[in-house]
Amino acid sequence: LPLPVLGGVMLMVALGLADRWSGRLVARWWAGDHSRDLALGLGVVALVVGTMLWRGMAAGIGLGVLLSLLTFAVRMNRSLVRDRYTASARPSRRIYPEPLEARLRPLRNGIVVFELEGALFFGSADRIVEVADTLQGPCHALVLDFRRVSLMDASGAVVLSQLGRRLRDRGTRLLLAGVSPDNRHGRVLRQFVGAFYAADHGVADIDQAVEAAELSLLAQAGFDPLRQTVPIEQVDLMAGLDAAQRSHLAACLQPQRLASGEVLFRRGDPGDRLYVVSQGSVSVLSL
Repeated sequence: LPLPVLGGVMLMVALGLADRWSGRLVARWWAGDHSRDLALGLGVVALVVGTMLWRGMAAGIGLGVLLSLLTFAVRMNRSLVRDRYTASARPSRRIYPEPLEARLRPLRNGIVVFELEGALFFGSADRIVEVADTLQGPCHALVLDFRRVSLMDASGAVVLSQLGRRLRDRGTRLLLAGVSPDNRHGRVLRQFVGAFYAADHGVADIDQAVEAAELSLLAQAGFDPLRQTVPIEQVDLMAGLDAAQRSHLAACLQPQRLASGEVLFRRGDPGDRLYVVSQGSVSVLSL
């Protein structure tokens, strides 16, 4: 074969043998995911590649197997529950009117958050149930933070389903922060537990999970901050103005209604408007 043809064949074979898993790791790092597990995975890849170039393929494969076993042992030996606290220590970022905040403040101890870390599999999943059984006092909601969960297998999904039923029997709501029907954890739950489990319990992040629990507590107490209306003359923007000034400012405002989930503005839009929320709620999200 002519050398250009042979070179092209070798190039196509090389592209076909490219490690897509390592490529996904690099893409996640480039996208801003600088977690310890991702850094460890990229470090193993770099060491294996360097050893292959230096000592040959056999040495690189041997080192890769050894490092994979060591990292697996380290991950499996982690304590699954990294931290625990109540919403009194770390409430959501939602701003409530002072009467509602005063009502909610003593109730936040009923919202418990477990920060998870590592793998949720057959060797560690029961740890969540054991820790959940130690909850004392009235617990309105248990939030499991999945930000640092590296993987979840079928046994972990089944244990979560069982935990949800046990908590429901106790009157406790289960929320999974960082789980959605379409992400990797949600797909595992859909496959082994059911199509609606992630949709029923999953929340985008820890802040929104705590916020959902707070709103549920207020609803149980007979308050619904999303339906309360604040007269435009009583909003903070009017503070310090006399009646004539308030009337003139109110006449300059134009009412605008939004449907649930509708986007009000996006990053980069011109800053040429001032919005006053008199009813409902607006969430500011970084997507």
